[in-house]
Amino acid sequence: MRTLVNALFVAAIVFIAACSSSGGKNGKANMASDTVVQAEAGIAPETKTEACPDELSTLRDELSAKGYVCAAAYIGTILDGKTELEYIEASDYKTSYPFMALIGEDRIVRNDGDEVYCIVPAKGYDKVTVSTFVVDESNDYKGAADKELYSASDGKPILVRGNISEIMPNVIVTLSNGEDVFSFNPSLSMRDGSLNRYNIKDKVNDITVYPADMVFEED
Repeated sequence: MRTLVNALFVAAIVFIAACSSSGGKNGKANMASDTVVQAEAGIAPETKTEACPDELSTLRDELSAKGYVCAAAYIGTILDGKTELEYIEASDYKTSYPFMALIGEDRIVRNDGDEVYCIVPAKGYDKVTVSTFVVDESNDYKGAADKELYSASDGKPILVRGNISEIMPNVIVTLSNGEDVFSFNPSLSMRDGSLNRYNIKDKVNDITVYPADMVFEED
């Protein structure tokens, strides 16, 4: 009798182990099958579209809490034929602000020039427009937005390239929260090469990664 019970006990263990092994393989097979079904249905598998999305969300929250409209960073002046994203991949921005390296081509705005800036809207200021900036007799040489190059209301960060002259910017960025509107020209200071603070006042947070030996001129 004891021998029969032991035999039944061993058989039960073997059966459970076999079921468990089969279930694991079936689980993987089901996952693969789901992926195939999604692909055939034209549904892309879930992937992260932003690096460190929590970091980006936190930055936008902090900007809003401190009263900023956006953050801006001077990425660099690209003269060696690299794309904007290739330049970021090889710079400190890849580690300092990982989300910049995953900005899509549809969010890279280009005008004539080689200076590249990243604009990160504060939470609430989701409406972003980038236009060419023209200074001529039609605006009494005060400068005004001309041709619209980009417009979106999703609050996502963008890259802006332009400025063929150190004296006169040729792009203007406008942000809105539905009530207030703020515009500025991403450009460099001719005094020390930092982000030009003349027309950003206290509304734009400078998140440029500057060299450790950078010397800033007093405003």
